[in-house]
Amino acid sequence: MSKNNRLKREVKQFSGCDIKPSNVVEYERNKYKLYALNESQRHFISCLSHDNIVVGAGAAGTGKTYIASRIAGELYRDSKTISQIIMTRPNVEVGQKMGYLPGEIEDKYEPYMLPFKKGLTDELGNKFQSDLGKNILPKPLAYMRGETFDNAVMLLDEAQNTTVAEMKMFLSRVGIDSRIFITGDTAQTDIKGTNGLEWLVKQITLQGLSHEVIRFTTADCVRSDLCMSMLQMIDNEV
Repeated sequence: MSKNNRLKREVKQFSGCDIKPSNVVEYERNKYKLYALNESQRHFISCLSHDNIVVGAGAAGTGKTYIASRIAGELYRDSKTISQIIMTRPNVEVGQKMGYLPGEIEDKYEPYMLPFKKGLTDELGNKFQSDLGKNILPKPLAYMRGETFDNAVMLLDEAQNTTVAEMKMFLSRVGIDSRIFITGDTAQTDIKGTNGLEWLVKQITLQGLSHEVIRFTTADCVRSDLCMSMLQMIDNEV
């Protein structure tokens, strides 16, 4: 079955609950519309639109970071209370370290912002580039201690590579009228022992807190059929 036919089938499948695939791009009023491709994405979009702290945890290729970025952009553009977006992720890397990359700290941190850019650009268009560095701010996690972010959406990606101390520090940066959107996959952690994402999900669960945790599985992968096949292979490693 071709990709287009598969997407048409999926649109029809979810038409009863007004869900359409997020990778079906429809251009309207100078912005791309966002649709959910499955029930997990639908739940995630709903929680991001209404709740102050939302965690998207689970398999790669499920659209977690893209969707969180889209909703952050929507709130930034349309909300009366959100006036900035803070983007961060832990400094865990393969190959060259940040100190050996050229430029100032903003230039060195640029590669870490790439996962957010697609969603923010699709939602905000040229406004993303014009506001980048002003009210849309990349912030290295290591430099956030002592900061307070008011009227902001705080985006944390690759949360499975935060330490527990880093997660605690990040969460306590939240100021007045701000929201926190966290995404990550504990199966891809490079942290020995308990990582920050595991710790956070455990605390929310055991303390019975009302913060939303949406768990994505391999079955929710929308990146490609091959990606889903690779995830299944990894899940069934022998």
